[in-house]
Parts: sequence; structure tokens; C-alpha cells
Amino acid sequence: MRYIKILAYLASADILSLFVCISLAPFSGTFMRVISALCSTGIMICMLIAAAEKTAENDVKYCRREKKKISFACMTAMETTASAVPFISWLILRLTAGGNINFYTCHKLINGWFLPVYRCINPDAYAKNLTDTQIWLMLPLSFVPAIVFIIAYRFALKKNNTT
Repeated sequence: MRYIKILAYLASADILSLFVCISLAPFSGTFMRVISALCSTGIMICMLIAAAEKTAENDVKYCRREKKKISFACMTAMETTASAVPFISWLILRLTAGGNINFYTCHKLINGWFLPVYRCINPDAYAKNLTDTQIWLMLPLSFVPAIVFIIAYRFALKKNNTT
């Protein structure tokens, strides 16, 4: 259930981020692009922090009740879940970039919290216009959700004095 919850929080963050990006799209200045990027990324970060804290709170209750510890494998699985969709999306983009399939638009929608960042990397709507460097620049962004989630989760565990 925890993995579905993480994916649901990510989907919610994506929808809210896309709403912010679309709302700020008419203002095309550099300042507004930065504001849009900060807002959409901030939404994803806040949503994942909330998910991590709630998950850690439930895990602490479970561990106290069952007198068990949280396994490293469980934490790794949650981290993997947080970055699974963005990474798979990037992988599909990487595999289809030179061909006739235009996955770049879908990639930007799937990762709506980084839409302004992707538009800064390459504002074009077509994957065939992406360079290898631009595609590789997008890869580290796939791991941001996992980094945010696992850091927030571990802080929440420490806050509750359980590791």
C-alpha cells in the first residue's frame, strides 16, 4: 500500500504542478520561468515530504507494535518507487529520441514538476530536436523524487527516535 501511496502523491504533485505551469505560461519572461520552476518543483518536494512523513509515522507505529525494525530493503524499495516513473519516462525518451516517436511531450507531462526546467533545456516540442547532451541533462532530474523522499523519510524516522 505504501508504494501505491507514494505514486499517488507523485501523481497529485504532477497534476498540481502542471496547473501552476499552465497558469503561468502566458508570462514568458525569465523571471516568471524561474518562479514557475520553483513553484512546480516546490509542489513535488512538499508533496513527497508529506508522503514520507506520513509513511514514517505509520512505520514507527508498526515497528513499536510489532517490535521490529524498518528494513533497509523496504527503504530502498520506497526510494525506487519514488523515481520509477520519472526514470522509466526518461528511458523511453532516450530510446525514442532519434526515431519517429515523439515522446518528449509525454515525458514533460509525466514529469510536470520539471516542465519549466525541461523547457529551459530545450523549449522545442519534438524529441527529434533534442541533442544527446540535453537528454543526458534530464537524467539526474529523474532521481530528485527519490532523494527528496528518502531524506524526508529518514528525518521523520529520527524525529520519532526510531531507525
